[in-house]
Amino acid sequence: MNRVNAFFVRLFAFFFKEMAEVIRQPKLFISLILGPFLIMLLFGIGYRGTQPPLRTVFVAPHETALSKAIAENVALVGSTIQYAGTVQTMDEMTAMLKSRSVDLGVVIPKDAYEKIRQNQQAEFKVYNNEINPIQLNYLSYVAQIYVDELNRQVISKVAEQTQADAQKVSGYIDNALEINARYKAQLQAGDQAGASASQTELRQNVSSLDQAIGATLAVLNTVDPGISTGGGQTTSVQNDITTVKDSKSVAQDIPADKTDYSAEIANVDENEVVLKRLKTNLGDFTAISPYLMTRIFTSKNYSINAIDFTMMMYFTPVVIMLLLQHIMVTLAALSIVRERRSGTMELYRVSPIKAGEILVGKYMSYMVIGVFIAAVLGALVYYGLKVPMLGSWRDAALITLALLFSSLGYGFIISLMAGTESQAVQFSMISLLLSVFFGGLFLDFRNLVYPVKAISEVLPVTYGTQMLQDTMLRGLSFSLITMLKLLGIGAITFIIALIMMRRKMATE
Repeated sequence: MNRVNAFFVRLFAFFFKEMAEVIRQPKLFISLILGPFLIMLLFGIGYRGTQPPLRTVFVAPHETALSKAIAENVALVGSTIQYAGTVQTMDEMTAMLKSRSVDLGVVIPKDAYEKIRQNQQAEFKVYNNEINPIQLNYLSYVAQIYVDELNRQVISKVAEQTQADAQKVSGYIDNALEINARYKAQLQAGDQAGASASQTELRQNVSSLDQAIGATLAVLNTVDPGISTGGGQTTSVQNDITTVKDSKSVAQDIPADKTDYSAEIANVDENEVVLKRLKTNLGDFTAISPYLMTRIFTSKNYSINAIDFTMMMYFTPVVIMLLLQHIMVTLAALSIVRERRSGTMELYRVSPIKAGEILVGKYMSYMVIGVFIAAVLGALVYYGLKVPMLGSWRDAALITLALLFSSLGYGFIISLMAGTESQAVQFSMISLLLSVFFGGLFLDFRNLVYPVKAISEVLPVTYGTQMLQDTMLRGLSFSLITMLKLLGIGAITFIIALIMMRRKMATE
């Protein structure tokens, strides 16, 4: 038998040996396949993608207009807050938070109106009994939403009152238009004395109009700093009033020695146009809902993806990659430890078998097992859980092979480091914990900072998850750079495991 044949005989001897080890344990084999599927199934059934409403109690020592408004406006926040009543003391609120009967306690500022009159903000104190940092951020977010809604309600009331004032202003404009019409008729008749009297009356009316509309302008400019006219030019209400006040027909006295008042009549006509436009603009303003004024813009989210993804769909690629990595790491971690404990390594030392042949044979066997598990898992996920595969199955297969290869390297390194099977299992669990926290299962690794982020960058699951999510859920081909990083991890760990294997066989 030549060397090439001997090499392949020894290689496949280890391949079939490891395959037989797994096949002789049908319960283990079934658990490796059904276990991950059942985990994903239970997760999909039991996970809620939305937060439950936060039970909120309010503290108000005495019932005030503000505390009544609080209770009335809780529903405006939507389903994020559930009104749990109003108590009078902090102790009552604290007791409810400690018993977990409520999630939030909000202290209504008793001196809110005094603070506002002093040009200061009134502070709502929000208490909780939460220990989860992520949930704490959510509680702060909901509290801010509620306060923003209260602010909008106050502004809405101001806008409503301003609209009522604007309707009163409309009476001044009607009176000005009536005086302006009489003024024009008197000029056309050559009645200089009557026209002067009407001019004086118009001046007084425009001055009163200017003062009356001052309070309206602040809210009006908030809604639309420049009101578009039919000509497409943006003109504010204040500019319209200024135009009337500064017009020659109002600001300049009527000459007494003229017989032709055509120029003055033209000026009066211009005033009429401006006054009518002013009335139209104010009418448009009063027609706008006060609710809309405080919520001028809205948003709606759209996805460029073909389907709407559930939480189970999003987490499926992560879980598949994590489980496959852990299975490979655990199988490989127990492999060589078991050989050493049984004394088989001593036989390998005195035989012509080389370290590389042992490793390659074991790699091949576990790769075949991993591929079979991944194929069955993929079929169960696709047909059973209805998780879509928008990309190529070929790409998904290549990603899986790269992950299995890289994971086995870590497993064999653990196996060569561990002295007992218990140590190998413990090291495998540590690698699982690292993958859970730094591999993208719960936290986006992009939120990590160096040097901690370096842990994510040496985990196969990090790259496998990125590529499989892009393939399954976005329909994209995997990134070549990301694939090379994953294969690089596999190559480096294989070389390290091979060096360690040679040393073990040389020393034991």
